[in-house]
Amino acid sequence: MRRLLLLAFAPALVAAAPAGPDARLREVEARYAAMAAAFGRADADGIIAMRTADFSAVLPDGVRQDAGYMAEVLRQFFVVNRAPFDVRYTLRCGTFHPDRATLVVFQQAERSQELAGQWRRVASDVTQREHWRRSPSGWQLAAVDSIHAPHRWIDGVPIDPTQAYHPDIAPFAPSTVAGPTCEAVLDGELAAA
Repeated sequence: MRRLLLLAFAPALVAAAPAGPDARLREVEARYAAMAAAFGRADADGIIAMRTADFSAVLPDGVRQDAGYMAEVLRQFFVVNRAPFDVRYTLRCGTFHPDRATLVVFQQAERSQELAGQWRRVASDVTQREHWRRSPSGWQLAAVDSIHAPHRWIDGVPIDPTQAYHPDIAPFAPSTVAGPTCEAVLDGELAAA
């Protein structure tokens, strides 16, 4: 087992890479780059193809959703939002094994969404733990959990991500209390969040 602290995400495409931890990292980075590109194209099927058949997500309310449900959530994302889509991933830390990896990922997304009868620019970010498995076709995303520290901006104004939007909503000042460390999230010690 090797734990890596990743300070920046620099996508790298890998042809036939050796099986060491650095090669596995480059392979997974390439998958994130491909996922971001698929979001940019609004290619739900391409994103779903990068997931395992038994993909699941544990949502912030603790409910586990299966691959079918999460595929529908993704497809609906492209129905209620419109381009341009800009999704970025920053790998914060991770543990790599020969055929699996667990990563703490900071995900940022921007898109347009119709809210209160007007198209508005929406930006959001979240930190989450992602579990990857190596398959004969390459690395595939198997599960997402420990979703925490969400933020949302509508037309540049910070908004409480837990509240429905309305035009008179007051700007949101998130807590300045530091969230759990990368290592705590990686180890599943999310109780502090």
